[in-house]
Formats: sequence, C-alpha cells, structure tokens
Amino acid sequence: MRKIFTIVLTLAALTSSAEQPVIIKDYIAPVRSNSVSRSGNVKLLLSLNTLPDGVFFGVMAARTVNGEVEVYYAREEPDGSVSIEMPEGTYDFLASGINDTAAKQFFLVEKNVEVDASQTSLAFFQSDATRLVIPKFVTPEGEEIDRSDFDSFFGSNSSVFFSYGGRHIFGDPYETGIANYNEFLTNATDNTFGLTTMNVTGLKGGCYFYVLPVDLTKDECSTTTEGWQSRRISVASNPMYEISLAYHEGQGEMYSMAYCGFAEDDNLICSLGQGLFSEELPDDVIYMWKPENYDGPYSMVSFPLGAVCFGNTSAVQGMPYLYGKDGLKRVASNWGMGAGLFSTPEERNVTLSNPYLEKLVPNAPLGNCAPVILTATEPDGATFQFECIGRNGEVMSIDSWNIYEAITQDADNEPWNGGTNTVSVYVDDQLLTENRSDFPNQIYWGEEGEYTIEIMTDNILIDGEIAGKSTCTTKYNPRESLCSIPSATWMGIVNADGRLTDRLVEPDGASLQLYAVTLAPDLESEIPSYIFSELSDVRVEYAPYGTGNFRELKVEAVPENDCIPGWGYFYKADLSGVEGESINTWYDVRLTLETETGGSQQQVISPAFTVGPQNGIDGVSADNLAPVEYYNLQGQRIASPEKGQIVICRRGSQAAKVVF
Repeated sequence: MRKIFTIVLTLAALTSSAEQPVIIKDYIAPVRSNSVSRSGNVKLLLSLNTLPDGVFFGVMAARTVNGEVEVYYAREEPDGSVSIEMPEGTYDFLASGINDTAAKQFFLVEKNVEVDASQTSLAFFQSDATRLVIPKFVTPEGEEIDRSDFDSFFGSNSSVFFSYGGRHIFGDPYETGIANYNEFLTNATDNTFGLTTMNVTGLKGGCYFYVLPVDLTKDECSTTTEGWQSRRISVASNPMYEISLAYHEGQGEMYSMAYCGFAEDDNLICSLGQGLFSEELPDDVIYMWKPENYDGPYSMVSFPLGAVCFGNTSAVQGMPYLYGKDGLKRVASNWGMGAGLFSTPEERNVTLSNPYLEKLVPNAPLGNCAPVILTATEPDGATFQFECIGRNGEVMSIDSWNIYEAITQDADNEPWNGGTNTVSVYVDDQLLTENRSDFPNQIYWGEEGEYTIEIMTDNILIDGEIAGKSTCTTKYNPRESLCSIPSATWMGIVNADGRLTDRLVEPDGASLQLYAVTLAPDLESEIPSYIFSELSDVRVEYAPYGTGNFRELKVEAVPENDCIPGWGYFYKADLSGVEGESINTWYDVRLTLETETGGSQQQVISPAFTVGPQNGIDGVSADNLAPVEYYNLQGQRIASPEKGQIVICRRGSQAAKVVF
C-alpha cells in the first residue's frame, strides 16, 4: 500500500531579512489534477518567501510513474497554510510568481525532492531566481519589436504555460498585459519544466500570433523570419460597424482586436483577446508562427475579426485558423456557442472540422449576408442564447444574445441605441418581457408552459446597398423537452458548379444547403457540451424579396454530410424551380424546423440569394469593400444615423437611399 502525505506550505518567516512570506493566490488546477483529500497524512512544511512586490501564483509537484505524469497542486487550508496531498516518493517542484516592480515573472525549481516522513521542510526564496531569460519577437521582415516601446505596436499580450514530461500542468491565472512580465527570472538550469509562451501582438501590418518555447539553458529565445504563415481576410461593413467606427474616430483612436485560443494536444485550454488601439487599424492579415519541427504539446488557433465595438463578442468572427503540421489551415468548426458545439464529454478538440464545409467555403468577404440565427440554451440549461451565423461559417457576434451587454459598457454612449437586435419573450402567449436589457439573465427560464422567443436583427447591408433582416421565432417547453431546442446552424446557396455563392446567374442546378439539429444541454458532462438529435420535420420555402409570398421547396437529407458534434444534420433543397419576379432580383428564404417534443423554430432570412446577371465575382466589386458613408437627404454627412431615418448610403462610387 502506498503511503499518502500532505505537504503543508506554512507562512512562517525564515531567516532571510530581505524576503517575507506571502499568501499564495488561488489557482484552479486542471481537471486532471491528481490532488485528492485524505485523512491521516503526514504534514511536511514548506515556505514561500518573496522580495517586496513579489507574489507567488502557483506551486506544484510532479513526477513520472510507469511512463505517466503525476502532478499535485497547492491548496490553501482554512488556517492560511497551503498543502499538497501526495504519495511518498521523489518529486520535482515548481513555484511560479511575478514581481511588479521589476515587471518580470519568476519561477523556482527544486529537483529530486524526497517526500517521506523524515522530510521536514522545503523553502522557496524568490532571491534565488537570478538567471534572466528574455523572449524576443522578430517579424517576418526581420524587425525586432520592443514590447516595452508602446509606440511600436497597437497592443500585445501573452500567456505562460508550463509542461512536465510533455504534459500541460500549469498556466497563468492572469493575463500578463501589454509589455508586462514578458521576461523571466529563474534558478532553473535545464528544461525539466517546459516553459512556453503564447503570444498576440498587433502591428500596422496585421495581427501576429505565435507559440514560443523558452529554452531555459539560454539567455534569449526568439521568433525567426522563417516559418511565418499568413492569410488575408476581409469583412463587409454593417450599420453598427459604421456607428462604431465613427464613435472611436471621435475618441481620437481606432479600436480593433486580436483573438485566439490555446490548446494542449489539440484540446482547448483557454482563449486570449487583446484590444488594439491606434490612429489607424491594422491590415486584415493574420500571421502565425511556431518553431520548425516543434513537437511540444501546445498549439493555437486564431480568429479573423472584423470591426470591433467592445471586445470579440461584438464583431464578425471568422472560422479559426490552426498552424498544424501541414501549415496554416482553416478549421471549419462551429463556434456559434463558444466551444460547446464541437465539444464532447471527453474533449474540446480545436481540430474537429467539418470536411464538407472545409472544402466548400471560399476565402470570401465575411458578414456580407443576412445570417441564420442559431438558438440553444446555455450548456448548463440555465438561460436561452442565440448567435448569428453567416454563409461562410462566420459567427456574427455583433448581433448575438449578449451584444447589449457588450456595447453598453459605457452607459452614456447614445450612438449604440441599445444594440443591434430586438428580443421578445412570451410564456403561453403572455408577454414576459421585450426589454432588451432583461435578456437573458433577468428572465426566469423555469416557468411552467411554452416559451416563445422572437428575435430580429437588421444590422445588415449587403454590398452596401441591400437592407437585410433575419427574424427567428423559437418555441419550446423546457420542462417537457429537457431544454431541447431545434435550430438551424448554417445555410448556404451552392450553384450548379458546386460553388458556394448567394449570387446565381440562373437557378437551374443550384441548391439551398442547410445544417440543422435539435440541441439539448448535456447536463452530465463536466465539459460544457450539447446532445445532438434529429428533427421531426424540416421545411424550406422561398419568396421574392419582401413579398411574403412563400413557395415550398422539396427537401432531402444527405447523411454523408452530417457533422456531429459541430453542425448537425445536413439537408438540401433544389432551387431549379425558383420562379416569381423579384423587384431587385433577390429572394427571401423561410425555414421551419420541428422536434418530437413539440419544439419549433421558424426563421426568415431576407434576402438569402439573388438570380440574374452578376457584377464580378459573387457580385462584390471593389466598391463593396470601401467604407460606408451616410448622408441625410440634404446631402450632409451623418456620423450616426437614427433608427428609422431615411439616409443616403454611399460606398465607393455606389450610392443608394435606405431606411436605417
């Protein structure tokens, strides 16, 4: 039988007059922690001592047994001591912290520590961390960026991760901040504990994401000019973007954002965002880098973002890019509900892609469409949420459930007008609320009866000319259906040549393609995830733009394209028979979905596709990517049109009269 001991990290002062003991800050260990609570343990004393302004963030012990890594994490006891419960044996210890005055991180290593009844103390002193290791950032052009020089970049952030025996064991419970704590002091002389930094930096040329392993046997480590991969993306404008652009311009600087996720062995650990402030926005280019022949446990995915109001939940977010063994690859994963839709009870695999969409979706402007509306409860079943998904798989979170909270951080900002959408909630046909600020957290979602949620977003201006609108009505009884909700997750138009486009020269051979599913929260899973099940009925209709004269299309299921988890079940409707004259060649689509438990969803995507001669590739000219300007009917430029106001919308050489 193995003996179990407790290491108690006491806060008793040691002999050092320069260093004082401190309380260790809380740290939530990974789910795979080997720490357990048992009685009858032997207590071993361990002290943490820092210089002024020093703070310890984490302490752990690690060893390898029969090829498997065991890790034991610090826990604070009610009496203020900190303990680790562990079997007797030989361990390597790591203590990590920061020093605010020096603006550096420090970590201390004690190797081959015997843990048994005869071991009485183990002390860590920050002053032992004397070796300085400096990570550096070199661009593809060979320019070294000094991240202490705020004029050289728009924003920068890093997170630090430790591994042992190739396994992730610890990550910063804080963001290191712009240019702060990106240098390291240590007493380590080898790489027993692997240190890796995950980095985000915004420059004029674009957003740079890189994985940088830190070799603790050297004084410096750096990215190189070789090995960078890049992708250029474009995001179409929308009315809220133009309001945001005018607002930030009025504040004297532009605002954008870099956003990415970190993974260990392809499983998502956390995400990191960094606001980018400048007089001019960076180019819409993503750069990614990792060392040649890197075989460490970490990887990162980066997200293309359009204009940002306040944070990544108020933007158009493209499907992520992963720098894998075969270079930079777009992953056709569904981030409509965060990581929940591609998660399982076992993993959150960031490489889980939809093979069909991976091949189908082009590198086209994002957000230049009326989206479908994805609905589901939170993974814990507590509240109702929705997201908007564009035809290129982009999450149009600028129109999401929490946009109201995202853009009203400054309550005095009149330009936001409360958000980009309206939401009304009914129970058994009785209005519960239509106050946008109530949704979703001020609503009780456990009432007896049937909930009806009506959602509308009109933050759409296709090609800077066509005013769009998506509406969705979802009905479900949470008690009878266990929060099962039907939803579309993606819709696209594919022409006779097999190309994804909502611009058809003629409808013959074209098809409307759809992913839809019944989503229920997996309440038994520790990892937030959903249970996917089939729908009882799927109907697709079309009508000339704005007429409401819908005609039904024949729908067939195509099981070979199903994608679970992620997107759901695949359906296809032939558009060859589309008829009925449209005043502007555009057509609307109405989707109706039903479940076995009585839930339903009906949404109208207006417009969804056009039929007729096209201007350029997908009908998008260079003018369509130019900034939008608004003028009143007297020809005066308007920074922030009022809702319902008739204005002249001008983009490049094109102009049209629209109702804002």
